[in-house]
Amino acid sequence: MKTEEMVKTGKANHYAVVTFYPGLMTNTTLFLFENGRFFKDEEMEQYIFWFMKHSALIPEEIRLRVTYEECQEILNKDNYVEWNTCSRDYFKHLTQAGAFHPTAYQECIK
Repeated sequence: MKTEEMVKTGKANHYAVVTFYPGLMTNTTLFLFENGRFFKDEEMEQYIFWFMKHSALIPEEIRLRVTYEECQEILNKDNYVEWNTCSRDYFKHLTQAGAFHPTAYQECIK
């Protein structure tokens, strides 16, 4: 999602800042969890690990439930930061498909 498309849509959404390695043009990415109040912290982390695994990136630090304003500050300082979004429905779909099963995560560690 492009910065200009990202609009603050109220307190229902929750945000996360993730630093990762190996860094490419940046080592930071942002996550928008739509209706984030329905996500547990553990679920948000599971999604982030799953997402990063498929990008061949390793999360270094995950800060959950940061403010939208903090995300905007990061975007203003770094032109290469991207938004990644996750809806509750998509998370449920991934869960039902077994994306977060412990054996799936073990593959990431190897």
